[in-house]
Amino acid sequence: MTLSTEDAVNYDAETNLADYLEFHGWSRRSEGSYGTLWRAGAAGFELAVPRGIRPGTGMWDGTLDMIADLQASTRAVVDKSVRRFWMDVTDFRATSSVVRGDRIAAEAGSSLFSGAWKILRSSATTARGSKIAIAGNYSAPGDKTIQRAMFAQTEPGSYVLPLLVPIQRGMHDSGWGESAQNALMNEDFFQTTGEESDGRRVTRTMAQAMTSVYRTIIEPDREPTAQAINETVIAGASREMVKALYDIVSEETVAGLDMKFTWAPKGGPIASGLTSVGIPKESAFLLKRAFEGMVPSKKQMRTVLSGPILALYHPKGQNFGEATIEAAYRGRIRRVTVPLRGANVLDHAHQWFRAHETLLVTGTVRPTSEGLRIDTPEDLRPVGQTMLFVD
Repeated sequence: MTLSTEDAVNYDAETNLADYLEFHGWSRRSEGSYGTLWRAGAAGFELAVPRGIRPGTGMWDGTLDMIADLQASTRAVVDKSVRRFWMDVTDFRATSSVVRGDRIAAEAGSSLFSGAWKILRSSATTARGSKIAIAGNYSAPGDKTIQRAMFAQTEPGSYVLPLLVPIQRGMHDSGWGESAQNALMNEDFFQTTGEESDGRRVTRTMAQAMTSVYRTIIEPDREPTAQAINETVIAGASREMVKALYDIVSEETVAGLDMKFTWAPKGGPIASGLTSVGIPKESAFLLKRAFEGMVPSKKQMRTVLSGPILALYHPKGQNFGEATIEAAYRGRIRRVTVPLRGANVLDHAHQWFRAHETLLVTGTVRPTSEGLRIDTPEDLRPVGQTMLFVD
């Protein structure tokens, strides 16, 4: 059976509600054929949730009213949070002199819808490997990842276009494993984090690329250099993405574009800096110069990989260790291990791991019986930060 977009959201509503309650400290007291009895942590308040509960019913509204009262919130806020519990949300807000409440000039609105989709689709491709220009060669696996993405209704009072990307439920283990805790108390440091879901990889790449475009192309307020453009490409930007941004802010009635990123609560950790980006209209010239400079080179380029740190190993009392990142390599998501040498590099690696930074590494990739490896990284740092000498 093929579900409509609305049915797909409603279909997971009961599970989302259970995940939402657990996330906010509720525990299951008993469970039977008719539903589940939940208890709120310190408050001791009990709530019976019927099996098969669905949005749009009196039972759903009444249940959310009780939750909202306990949280000093409103039914509408709780309803939105439950529905979007396993979704990453990007709010696109076009500032314009002709925005009136929840209305916007048709031409500006068209640019916003079209541009937001192009930004997402290009991110789905570059999430599987950096591309300075996609030129129509969009990633089929990337397109499949975002096939359930959807636009929500604009927020009341301003023209905000929410773009929702579903995140695979329960894939990411956000807690510390027992082996990691024992390692900290005893000898070696060894900590892992859950794999990044395909949907989160796309939205993280989009936010990361938008942030890089702002910091590297717009904020310096000067002609973009080849190095600056390359930094944005490494972060996930492409000619198509930057052109889409240009098309939005260069629209006559648009004064700027603001993007706010809201992450699915249990979709995995995310770097603290990926929260919002503002693209002013005055940046249109810089964006135009940047995408015009995004031309594929015929030169043989070094292998540059980027991705979150999946595991960090540091033997007690030693000045060496290893980091394993999850990165796109030759069109597939692979695990790549990088040696860490020296106290300075190790200190940085621990900081990066705690901050959930996306790591960039440059060097020769070598296949081994235990997976891919870069023996001598030429560049090792979080995306967007200056180079760290690794030898």
